Amino acid sequence: MAKTEWGIALNTAFGTKIEERIANVLEAGFDNVSMVWGETEEDREKFYRQAKYIKEQNVPVYSVHAPLYPTPFTDLGIGVMWESSDAAVTYRELLCRCAREVAEHTGAPYLVVHPTFAPTMPAPTAAGAENFGIVAEYCRSVGIKMALETMEVPSHLAYLLENIPADLAGVCWDAGHNQAYTPDVNWPKQARGRILCTHLHDNRGKTMGPIPNTRCDTHFLPFDGIRDWDAAMRDLAESGYRGPLTLEVKRGRDVCEQIPVYAEWGEARFMKEAYARAQRLSAVYEEECRRLGG
Repeated sequence: MAKTEWGIALNTAFGTKIEERIANVLEAGFDNVSMVWGETEEDREKFYRQAKYIKEQNVPVYSVHAPLYPTPFTDLGIGVMWESSDAAVTYRELLCRCAREVAEHTGAPYLVVHPTFAPTMPAPTAAGAENFGIVAEYCRSVGIKMALETMEVPSHLAYLLENIPADLAGVCWDAGHNQAYTPDVNWPKQARGRILCTHLHDNRGKTMGPIPNTRCDTHFLPFDGIRDWDAAMRDLAESGYRGPLTLEVKRGRDVCEQIPVYAEWGEARFMKEAYARAQRLSAVYEEECRRLGG
């Protein structure tokens, strides 16, 4: 098996300018990056500027995250996509615009889309499958593919995978979400053959009671939480996935309170440590891929 390529999501919460951030990415040893297409027009202008600079530096963008939070026209975020409503049409059009601009500005092969926004959602609907399917078709028309991210409510993603063909959409396996929200679901096994990209990060599991809580989703570096990474990487290898791997790690205020050393590191140090952890994951992943013959 060829050496695993590694990427890192650029939203590391250090507040550095894009020039410094990309220099830190490359110095650490990463091969590509992932970006976010934001919720506001101001965020998107920032996205255009960053994408231009990243292209000038010849750094590949492997995936871009679509909007997920409430926007000016809805308080429900992407949850409206499960409705048959004007708000759903508006959100669908927003996602199609996102796909078009991601293709135009980055050339990334995958658009990461959350199938749900909140831990409590209405039952999956045919309208939802239709709305997400329309976005997936549009993604294909502009040369990218929709990767549905593992979130708090597994039933909705499972429903979409049953109702949207594999040639139109696959899965972004978020290992942190899987651990914090749905630890009893083995997504690499359930989505075998359909994983398109990954978000790898750690946390301390579901600590806020029975209902999934976003504060459990801390985005620690691997090995700083409770995940069994040997098992996780074996599961990923067994899923058939053989593409680049992506860390989605960050240093926020709550995270620094739990992992004090993060507060002492600058971004360059943080990224170097992130890459070192990635190589530990590669050792297990690559060995398992070799054992499986691929």
